Amino acid sequence: MRVVTADEARAIDQAAATELAIPSVVLMENAALAAADLVRSRFGALRSIAVCCGPGNNGGDGLALARHLHARGFRVTVFLLCSEERLRGDAELQLRIARATRVDVQLAEKVELITLLAAIGEHELVVDALFGTGLSRPLKARFEALVVGLNELPRPILALDLPSGLDASSAEVPGVHIEAVVTLSFLAPKVAHVLPPASVASGELWLASLSVPDSVLPEGAAVLHLTRPGELSLPERAVESHKGSFGHVLVVAGSRGKSGAAVLAAKAAFRCGSGLVTLAVPEEITAEVDAACIEAMSWPLRLPGRSAVEAVASAAEGKHVMALGPGLGDDEETLEWIRAVALDTRLPLVLDADGVNAFAGRPEALRERSAATVLTPHSGELGRLLESAVPRSSQDRQVAVRDAAQRSGAVVILKGHRSLIADPEGRIFINSSGNVGMATAGSGDVLTGAVASFMGQGCSALEGAKLAAFLHGLAGDLAVRSWGEASLMAGDLLTFLPLALRALQRPIPARVEGSCVAIDTAEVRRMIEESVAV
Repeated sequence: MRVVTADEARAIDQAAATELAIPSVVLMENAALAAADLVRSRFGALRSIAVCCGPGNNGGDGLALARHLHARGFRVTVFLLCSEERLRGDAELQLRIARATRVDVQLAEKVELITLLAAIGEHELVVDALFGTGLSRPLKARFEALVVGLNELPRPILALDLPSGLDASSAEVPGVHIEAVVTLSFLAPKVAHVLPPASVASGELWLASLSVPDSVLPEGAAVLHLTRPGELSLPERAVESHKGSFGHVLVVAGSRGKSGAAVLAAKAAFRCGSGLVTLAVPEEITAEVDAACIEAMSWPLRLPGRSAVEAVASAAEGKHVMALGPGLGDDEETLEWIRAVALDTRLPLVLDADGVNAFAGRPEALRERSAATVLTPHSGELGRLLESAVPRSSQDRQVAVRDAAQRSGAVVILKGHRSLIADPEGRIFINSSGNVGMATAGSGDVLTGAVASFMGQGCSALEGAKLAAFLHGLAGDLAVRSWGEASLMAGDLLTFLPLALRALQRPIPARVEGSCVAIDTAEVRRMIEESVAV
């Protein structure tokens, strides 16, 4: 699913009018009908609704919604927070229709704020139709105070298109903004809907396509995408298969005191469907990993040095994919042999942790590889890879992950809240699963094993990365539901990976309310609820 900026959303509106001959007022009516469907299904027990309308088309959406809710028997009051003269075009038309159909429209631009909030608070639901995607600067004084007051009311807020106060094109929070319980986006999700910290303000995210086909959505290599479970599928498993049919993963990982990194990666590969896993580890920890992962075979290595490179090459014979790096160490001699192994092997490769650090300042070297490569850095490792500042803001993370993918020729998973997956063509895919409980030692090792598993089963680097990232996050979401965020350990992800895979295998239809569909965290939440109920 494509994610758009405010300019791209306006271009979609324009394309609908010029290429498809859909008048803008028809789009507004479709938006209002979709919102009315969502109100009826999501808030149907609440009968009294306050619709706060500002200038522009977002206010027009609110006026049209008020009319449809009024026709369906709800008690609706529109609070118009601008002068009538500021309404133009479709919004002015909707005001005239609302009045003609006896909708209660209150001119509230100059009403004292405390009186206004008291009147709004008499209703059970508040609809935010103040600014939507039309705003790109902080709210001015009166609207800022109004939004603060609305957030403090003990009433749920439904935002139309975008919580007012946010910039649709940015993940950053410009200032005071509506904190919605539910947001209904139109045509496509916007950047602020899906990337933190701004995305938190949207609450549950729903989408109404307004009957506009995908053909008018923006094209191009740099387009953002939201990964949705309906786009993902697990590798097929024919009934006549055997263990060799599902890939043989070679995990080169671990060191004294860090044997757990190798074990977690190996177990994750098994949990994600690999038929065979071999652990190539330093000989001094071979006994530890043998005891900790009895399903895997082991291949002792004498590290570091050229002999280790040759030993890994021998271990790689007959394997389908290699995972390299977790827990190996970051002294220069170790990093040198990691580079040698990575550039020597012809296997598809997943580089994590010290595997990524080995190419710090030299990502272009990975272009020498003939097989697919996936990198799984966190922000610090990505900064070292690019020899740049650690990317912290959402925009910096997008720039950095795209740069890393293009320079290395690899698929790059930038781990973190809303992990970003970039391919060498410049596309970025936003992962919608996962939670803060997964910020714990070993979580990345589980992801490494999952990516390697799916690549070993025949997935492309990009599809394997997207699938692994989503299931890894979904396992974390399932674990948190049972045990909470603070208690989550990486081993718990292994426990819940089978349930996550089962959730993806089961044909769970998208949750649809009239002309709206749940996406993003609302969609993931439904998968969890359906899975736990079985």
